[in-house]
Amino acid sequence: MGYGVEIWGWEEKEGMERLEERYLRWVLGVDRRTPGYLVREELQREKLRGRAGRRVWKFGRRLEEGGGSELARRCWEEVKEKSRRRGRLSDWEEGRKKYLSDRGLWEEGEGEKKGEQEARLEEMVKWEREVQRAERWERIKESRYSKWYKKVKKEGIPEYLKKGWGESR
Repeated sequence: MGYGVEIWGWEEKEGMERLEERYLRWVLGVDRRTPGYLVREELQREKLRGRAGRRVWKFGRRLEEGGGSELARRCWEEVKEKSRRRGRLSDWEEGRKKYLSDRGLWEEGEGEKKGEQEARLEEMVKWEREVQRAERWERIKESRYSKWYKKVKKEGIPEYLKKGWGESR
């Protein structure tokens, strides 16, 4: 699901989220009307936005450090050059800036040490997971779909899903 996320990953894509939820419903074998938040809670899966944001941020860092493919670096440099000439950021860069500044990762001017950025990224990932977990549980508490679920669900992945994880394939 994350293929090409470095290009489209700055904002949450509803179509991609729906597709992933549909796949997860199929894997669990539940009805198509089962709410996505219940499926994600049962499997302890976060939305794509958290994983995508992390990959996108790391991709940008890699390009700035001279890594990645030559074509990707050229495109990155072209976007930066056009922004300098116009005196404003491109739409893609604006989306990137908004996403990163909302999470406290946007840097103006001088950058900070790589270790500090990595630590902030890890904090952002933890924060995103907790926010999504809280959102899921809020919806579960208010749910009319399955009123008993909040009473039987415990923290973590259910035992029936862990069965056979130790087996080699």
